[in-house]
Amino acid sequence: MAMSPLDRRHFLRGAFGALLATAVGCTEEAAVDAGPSMSPGGSARHSPSPSAVLARPTPAPSAEPAPSPSSEEVPAEASEREQEAASAATEVEVICRDAWDARAAGTLSAHTVVQLTLHHTAVMFDDNREAPARLRQHQRYHQSRGWPDIAYHLGVDRHGHVYELRRPDTAGDTATDYDPAGHFLVVALGHFDEQQPTAPQLEGVARAFAWGAVTFDAPGRTLTGHREHAGTSCPGDALQARLPEVRARIAELASGGIARRDVCGEEAERLVAAIAAGSDEPLEA
Repeated sequence: MAMSPLDRRHFLRGAFGALLATAVGCTEEAAVDAGPSMSPGGSARHSPSPSAVLARPTPAPSAEPAPSPSSEEVPAEASEREQEAASAATEVEVICRDAWDARAAGTLSAHTVVQLTLHHTAVMFDDNREAPARLRQHQRYHQSRGWPDIAYHLGVDRHGHVYELRRPDTAGDTATDYDPAGHFLVVALGHFDEQQPTAPQLEGVARAFAWGAVTFDAPGRTLTGHREHAGTSCPGDALQARLPEVRARIAELASGGIARRDVCGEEAERLVAAIAAGSDEPLEA
């Protein structure tokens, strides 16, 4: 039997209501995927139910990658490690030439250091207050021989203070029958065939040589006394006998790090004045 227009509208309204009831009872995924509904004007529109909108899975926030060190941070960390290593290194303080009133040097000959050699001044030296004056005397005597400067590279007094003498990248001089070119020369003030070196002096000698060993790649095992290269008693029996322990100390200092600090200007002047007055502090190992 044919339906009237009114009956057809009632039938379609009932069928659409049943379909909508079925959609509300679907799983969340099905509700989200539901087809278009009709707008009042008859056009299709997507209109999921409120529960379907709330049920839409929310993407989890992506994890932010852990910050990696920037190119600036890495060098800063490396610099801190270098500073820590430097602070852990043993320091050798070297009193600059001006502070002990050295004369100007003449023309010096360049050389390459390959070994370490110990000397003494071969003059009795008991009063450490005279150290700066003794160095001036030795320099004047050496230059009077026609040498361009005091013969050695570094000097060490009885309190262990280390003094800058001749430039270490230039060859020293000697009145004996060997060529000092290639030798890093340290002189201990005193006559060690007649007196004993002090503990601070031995420590100062070891630090001076340890700096030379590291700087010029001349290991502590190359340390010898002057007498091993020429017909002389230098550096004296008492000092020659201590070479094994000095070599061991050089190796210890070199492995732990050795840093040179030049003491110049007003600081050096105060230190030299204290040495001359006998109010300085001897070096401690």
